[in-house]
Amino acid sequence: MRTAVTLATLSLAILTSGLANAAQRQETGYYTSETRQGLKIYKTRKPFTWMTENNKIIFSTVCMNERSGSLEYRECRKRAKEYFRSKCSVSGDRFCNASNNFNPL
Repeated sequence: MRTAVTLATLSLAILTSGLANAAQRQETGYYTSETRQGLKIYKTRKPFTWMTENNKIIFSTVCMNERSGSLEYRECRKRAKEYFRSKCSVSGDRFCNASNNFNPL
């Protein structure tokens, strides 16, 4: 009986503390990366991910699929800003907010 009360109390504590927030979700966008080898230019389509909470983009999670501090991470964050700007005119508020307030550096 004591175990059931403890589990119920623990579940209630997790729900009220915000750790089990159902409004948070992961989203994915894509950008085109160019690589030069000699005279040839190779273009690849790369995904990048971010988290949203209550329909707002969490800036610290943009490009969380790349290693922080790497060249790929820096390029990804710059391209993400461009992506948000292009989506602003089409999709709405959260992308416009990110377009205006997200700092890729």
